[in-house]
Amino acid sequence: MFLKQVTINGFKSFADKTTMVLPQGITCIVGPNGCGKSNIVDSIRWVLGEQSAKALRGGKMQDVIFQGTDKRKPLQLCEVSLLFSDCEKQLGTALNEVEITRRVSRDGGSEYCINGKSARLKDIQHLFMDTGIGRVSYSFMVQGQIDQILSSNPGERRSIFEEAAGITKYKTQRREALNKLSLVDQNLARVTDRIEEIGRQIGTLKRQASKALRYKRLNHRLRHLDLSINAKAYASQNKKVLEDESELAKISKEYEEFALALREKEEELAMLRTRRAETNARLEQLRAGAAELRSAKEQSEHAAEFSVLRKKDLNERVLQISNELEALAQQSEALEGRARGDDEVRQMQLNLVSGSDETFAIQNAELNQTESDLKQAELELERIKQDVLVAEGGITRLRSNCTTLEVDLKSYQVRHAAISDSLFQMREEMQVLGQKSEELKFALENSRERLAASESDILSANQKVDAERSKYRECQIEIQNKDRTLAGKAARLSLLNDFKNRMEGFSDGVKAIMQGKISDILDPSQARVISQSIEVEEGWTSAFETMMGSSIDAISLKDASLLSPIISAIRERGLGKACIQIATAVNFDEPPALPQSIRKASDFVRAENGAEELNTLVKNLVANCYFCEDICDFEIFTKENPNFKFAMAVSRAGDIMDSRGIVYISNSAKKDTESSFFLRNREIKRLNEEIA
Repeated sequence: MFLKQVTINGFKSFADKTTMVLPQGITCIVGPNGCGKSNIVDSIRWVLGEQSAKALRGGKMQDVIFQGTDKRKPLQLCEVSLLFSDCEKQLGTALNEVEITRRVSRDGGSEYCINGKSARLKDIQHLFMDTGIGRVSYSFMVQGQIDQILSSNPGERRSIFEEAAGITKYKTQRREALNKLSLVDQNLARVTDRIEEIGRQIGTLKRQASKALRYKRLNHRLRHLDLSINAKAYASQNKKVLEDESELAKISKEYEEFALALREKEEELAMLRTRRAETNARLEQLRAGAAELRSAKEQSEHAAEFSVLRKKDLNERVLQISNELEALAQQSEALEGRARGDDEVRQMQLNLVSGSDETFAIQNAELNQTESDLKQAELELERIKQDVLVAEGGITRLRSNCTTLEVDLKSYQVRHAAISDSLFQMREEMQVLGQKSEELKFALENSRERLAASESDILSANQKVDAERSKYRECQIEIQNKDRTLAGKAARLSLLNDFKNRMEGFSDGVKAIMQGKISDILDPSQARVISQSIEVEEGWTSAFETMMGSSIDAISLKDASLLSPIISAIRERGLGKACIQIATAVNFDEPPALPQSIRKASDFVRAENGAEELNTLVKNLVANCYFCEDICDFEIFTKENPNFKFAMAVSRAGDIMDSRGIVYISNSAKKDTESSFFLRNREIKRLNEEIA
């Protein structure tokens, strides 16, 4: 059976659909770091049923979908298909080629397919169970897994051998059968317990059944008795109903009689109400007449009062007329006396001149003239009396008019006072309104000025807002760029920390010591890699690593007596190579005057925390070692100073010259921070500072 073709679409770094044809003979995938080798192996393990996102180097299963880049959007699903050929015998199918597919979407949906048909994960696991192919089988080896297999314990190796022998399927079936048998045993135990429990309940249920039967009989008897009682009650109630119906007929007849009488009484009541309404109308008329009479009485009283006043005035006028009449009576008496005297004189004259007709005629004419004058005086007196009465009526009218005018005058005076007050108030209000108008005009001018200033402020504020908005957008863009940069650095830092935790770049023996595989001899907490606590000045890091070579991961050993047991344990247990530094006395020869291009390595290398013990170990590491700009300059310097003793010299380019005169020429290739743990520590520190 061969893996003929792998089709990847949207899985991790494979944004586009990629089809890899694997002809017979291809057994591995090689390439530089970051080219996607592990993604291909992860995709194969993923299709074969890998359920752990951590095993696929992710946090959740949706992380295997292409996450997008700065120029491409993230995808919504990913799909991987494996095509196997010549698999009739191994897979037990009638098909020469079998294709299995798995796809997953961001909403959590997942699907497996075999030859385009939907299938279960269990179907795929059973299909490949005894073929040596699976998510944890030995058929697909990722980087570093061979060492893991070689260093695994016997139990882990046994699973590999069982998979290779093809008995995993049978062991799985046996395990499933045993699980089913155990479930059957549990079910039988539960059934037995249930039978025992039901057996204990049978007696109780029998007693309850007999009670239920007796209850049914009694309930049946009770129902019959209840029906009998209800039938008797129905007969009695029916008889009462008939009696009530006859009584109801009587009551209905009486009701009709009472209703007829009620209608008659209501008609009488309506007539009485009509009469009451008429009486109320007449009463209202009488009240109106009484009010008119009362008004007439009041007018008569006023007229009587006026008559009393007029009588008083007339009495005064009568008194005056009486006085005048007395005066006239006196004049009349005087005239009568005069007339009598005249009569006496006339009589005397008649006596004297009895025969004189002329004198008599003259006296008679004077008498007639006097009588006419008297009548004229009486007529004048009557006319004067009438004029007095007319004058009195005029006086009365004038008095009433005067009273009316006085009332009008008083009302006019009150109205004039009210109008004067209103006018005064209006004048005051006009003054106040004028002041307010002036204030409003002044406030309006100020408001207009403030409005103009506010408009200018608004314009400037809008300009500031636009400027701040543009700054805000720029800041947002900068924040996004910073976020992308931060995410990249965080990913880089996570990768470096992962390499650091896995001790990538360390030798196998150092890894074994630090992982505690010889903890019976050396406790890992007491083991220390000196280069992990060293700081090298910028520019000379590569030179320092080149100078240290394979001793870059040397472990310091305080107790030199442990050196022999450690060497024996590493060799016996096959833990690989290791470098150990023991505390020794190192002679530091004072060099001659050095040129500017040559410097002691101890001037560029120091311990991080400055501890005296670490400083001693660091100085021992670089004892009699030098850094130089060019290895040729150092070679010339050694010829010029034949007594100059040194252990090693390293140029900035990485060329090495040791005390034997051997020169190692470097290819000037820059070391990768992932493979060099010293550079990796510097990079982790730098990234932490930049992220902070």
